[in-house]
Amino acid sequence: MAPTSPTDSGQNQNALTRKTQPHRPDTEAPFKSLEELASLHHKLDRRHLLQPPEDMSQTRKFSYASVKEELGDGLPQSFESSLSSKDLEEVEWIAWPCSQWCKSKGLCSFHWGGSHEDHVRNRLEGYARSNPRALEKILDELDKRRAAQKLFNLPFAEEITRVHPRPADFSLEIWREKVRDSLGPREALNETAIDDFDDAVSECPECPQSPGPSYLESMPEEILELIFSHVTVDHTADPYARPHVDLVSCSLASKTLYPAALRVMYRHVSIPQSRAFSKFMRSLRENDNVGEMVQWLDFSHYSNMGFGKDRTTTNQTPFLKPETLNACLDMLPNLQAFLVHEHVDDELDINVISKVFGLPLIQALDFCACSSRSFAEAFTAVTSRLSGTGPLHSLKRLSLHECTTLQEPVFEALLPRLVNLTHLDVAHTLINDTALLSIPPTAKITHLNLERCTHLTGPAVVNFLTTHPAVKESIVYLNLASDSSRHRLLTEEDVRQVLNSLPPTLRSLNLGGARVNATHIPSLKRLATHVEELGLRGASLSLGSDIKRLFKSEDDTESASSSGNSESASSSSGNSELSNGSTATAIRYLDLSDISSVTQMSLSYSPSSLVGTDTLPLEVVELGPDVLQEIKRRNAHIKRPDWVVKELGRRGWFVRQPIEGGVEAIDDGWRPWKMGARWWGMRKVPMVDQDVGGMYGYFMFKRS
Repeated sequence: MAPTSPTDSGQNQNALTRKTQPHRPDTEAPFKSLEELASLHHKLDRRHLLQPPEDMSQTRKFSYASVKEELGDGLPQSFESSLSSKDLEEVEWIAWPCSQWCKSKGLCSFHWGGSHEDHVRNRLEGYARSNPRALEKILDELDKRRAAQKLFNLPFAEEITRVHPRPADFSLEIWREKVRDSLGPREALNETAIDDFDDAVSECPECPQSPGPSYLESMPEEILELIFSHVTVDHTADPYARPHVDLVSCSLASKTLYPAALRVMYRHVSIPQSRAFSKFMRSLRENDNVGEMVQWLDFSHYSNMGFGKDRTTTNQTPFLKPETLNACLDMLPNLQAFLVHEHVDDELDINVISKVFGLPLIQALDFCACSSRSFAEAFTAVTSRLSGTGPLHSLKRLSLHECTTLQEPVFEALLPRLVNLTHLDVAHTLINDTALLSIPPTAKITHLNLERCTHLTGPAVVNFLTTHPAVKESIVYLNLASDSSRHRLLTEEDVRQVLNSLPPTLRSLNLGGARVNATHIPSLKRLATHVEELGLRGASLSLGSDIKRLFKSEDDTESASSSGNSESASSSSGNSELSNGSTATAIRYLDLSDISSVTQMSLSYSPSSLVGTDTLPLEVVELGPDVLQEIKRRNAHIKRPDWVVKELGRRGWFVRQPIEGGVEAIDDGWRPWKMGARWWGMRKVPMVDQDVGGMYGYFMFKRS
């Protein structure tokens, strides 16, 4: 068809649509003359012919995403397609000319200066010249919709026919021939070159596309699981967030990726509230294979507060309660870690606890602060039955932290059966000497927390640490802190024996409340070469003459003073060398609370202060509240202090700021023995390797 002039085509178009189209809104300014109208028509046609079609879509007043959500109005809906939103708009432009949808969306404005056919031809010709592969996709989409009878079977089909006086010109085969002419004979033969990938990638001659699975899909499932483990977000950052959104998207990408993504998604299950547990139970019932994927069942972020429901209402709903929890454990045959705390202790009846101890692959159990009467009775009943059973080979990590209501017979019956024990946290419990010494010699304890255990005696603890094969050569984390106002665990002689027997594997030692004095400094200095955390709360030590010796000897201090206070420090990964060739300290955390010689003045201004670079790699000093308040008042007048005060819960720390211009990378505090914790001075032993949060974070760092 020969192109007509803008003026003639505009007159024909107005004559054709004068009876069928509604009156234009008054808000649109009319043209005053035919010359202006012709000028506008010429600009529009010139734009369609010369510029790529992608640029033309920028003037539209809608997006396809908004169109496909409008249901029930007879508007076109999308099929599953590899087209982009802009390409789908092109399909709608061609498939729905001059319809009520077209006018209401402001898409064509009655096609000033030509028919819809002229505009479509110009747009398709632009695609054929600039992006023939995109045109091929558009034609495929049109063919699909025409086959699905989504084009011309509508009430306004007659109007479409009038706008299409010569529909043969819009035959898909004609435009496919133009695509083949644009691509050339070589690329036209390779029909697989047009696929669901991006056009820029498919046009690359050096990257030929081949049928079959992608490179990612061809990887082994173990590699895919490792990759997907980096996609998921750790739930401890925000327990009410959706940590698996991206992982769900990966699982829906293809059938090959779905199993690997699903296993990673259900490997570690965290339950922040009862409704989440209900959803998890529904998933277990709908898919039998989900239960076999679960390895951790984590209630560390669980909270039953703030839901506005009493106990009776909760029992009437299928949320977390003893019956549903027991049914859940029945569907988790491969469970390896079960983590709960005091907000769940009422749901732990005798059936649940028996089921947990009977799981064949269970490795870690954490009952942090579970102390309700029902829990204590159920736990006691279960452990009393263990006396006639064999050892618990799979159980390696056990935390009864703050389980204050469990009596001594519970520990005497349970601990002898932990033949492969590696982590034991019995802080603030009633464990006694008999139970501690009954731990099997086959155990290899690396983390031991005996803080505030008032039923233990100093000689028994010293005997266990110095002679027992389960601990004397493998200990990494050791917490022997006590409340000296109620019960002092270690005497001066006990401290000496313990310090002389500790192995070089030790990284964290807490002697808070023990009778530590200046005679123990040589032993502490020997341990300081590999110990990174040292707790000396309440010790009878002087800051200058005792504590400072852990970082530099007295001879070095005197020589540094005589040479004009010239200091030399090297902090390569926490280990540096002194001027005399000896290895310096590795201490990064010191607990100096309740020490009379440690004040705001002695820390900051005395010649023996700890805030200089000669104490590197020291980063954190835990102090009492009175000293911290004095430091905060002093720092209030300093714009950029080298040390700042940080507080969390009932605890506070004096923290060194990163050194400006330092070449050393900033240490984020991560250590393998911390098992996910990054702060220094943790008071609770983690049972699994994950970021700290929820109630476990409270007991690790907030509780004094």
